[in-house]
Amino acid sequence: MISLAHGRLVGGREAEPTQPMGARAASGPQRLGPGERWELSNEGGAPAILTREQIVEALLNRSVSMNARIRPQGSGQWYVPEAFPELEPACASVSFARSGVSPKQASGMVVISSSVPRLLDLSKKLRHGSGARKPEFFLPILNKDPGVTMVTWTQLFAVWDRFYVGCVLESHYVKPGQPLNVFLIGMNCSDKPQARALAPSGFRPPDSRDLAFTLSPFQWDVNHFPLGTPADAQQHTLGFRTISTAGKVATAAAVGILTLGTFVYAPGHKGFSVSYKVLEPKSVQSIVSVEQSALRALTEAFQDHQAEALVGPGGERFPKDRVLEWFRYYLGANPETIVHTLNAEKDRSKVVPSLFNQFLGTEFPDGTWFPPAPS
Repeated sequence: MISLAHGRLVGGREAEPTQPMGARAASGPQRLGPGERWELSNEGGAPAILTREQIVEALLNRSVSMNARIRPQGSGQWYVPEAFPELEPACASVSFARSGVSPKQASGMVVISSSVPRLLDLSKKLRHGSGARKPEFFLPILNKDPGVTMVTWTQLFAVWDRFYVGCVLESHYVKPGQPLNVFLIGMNCSDKPQARALAPSGFRPPDSRDLAFTLSPFQWDVNHFPLGTPADAQQHTLGFRTISTAGKVATAAAVGILTLGTFVYAPGHKGFSVSYKVLEPKSVQSIVSVEQSALRALTEAFQDHQAEALVGPGGERFPKDRVLEWFRYYLGANPETIVHTLNAEKDRSKVVPSLFNQFLGTEFPDGTWFPPAPS
């Protein structure tokens, strides 16, 4: 029987505990009641009257400037949207975006999901996490294509003046023939519009527009595209560089030994690269075996609990067939999760429960579990 561990892993990384938000001053932004409307003043536009749902949608579509201001309709002081607790989970939080600081690179967290409720829930839960490693940015990314939910750290690089670019791979390990899902992040932290494009090195994107951004001041966006992968089982590199022939991609020698999943970057070099690995047949067999074992174990768990669905904390039901199909997709889409779990768990009997707990922790509300068996 699958048992739920207390220390969940999220996207292959341990989730940090939530840190409550500090008390807000009485004069600070307050929650609005149901049905009340907001005024949104975006960059270069007249204030618009919107509902909370419309503002959240605009934030998740990345059509709202990080320098926008908002307030309850007709009264009150203007604040950035992330100052309001009910809007913050949909907002990009970038410590250096509105400051005069221009770091050459920054390290932060991203949450990617095709489910709006899961994206907002995880964003709210993780952006104020405590721990020794403090993110310099936090980005909630709504994936318009069907895909797994993932939480990971990544880097942003100042490839141009206050224009940052970063990359997230759905998995740094892929099976031969499996598409590599790439999320390319562009962020304009300047007060002027910028149109920028990167040149690929070592790969060919489906469309040249996948590497281009046209962004208003203090705007960010994400280009998601799948890449066909080579058949040969070895490590491969995706390079991103400026169009200028004078711009060089930083090499491994410039910053040390290149490790799988590590960005290669050095200040002054106009580009960066990230690596992934096509798995050899023996590793593929091992991963497929784990996938099959995990699906059998979950099927047996439903039988043991005499359950036809998982049940969420609010009583919502997730039918067995849907859960099994999504678990199959979750395991197949991200071999990296299985590789990391196999490496982390010396006791092989804990691999499948760990994978199931990771699946629950990212794809379902906290507290989702099997219902009590009928008496």
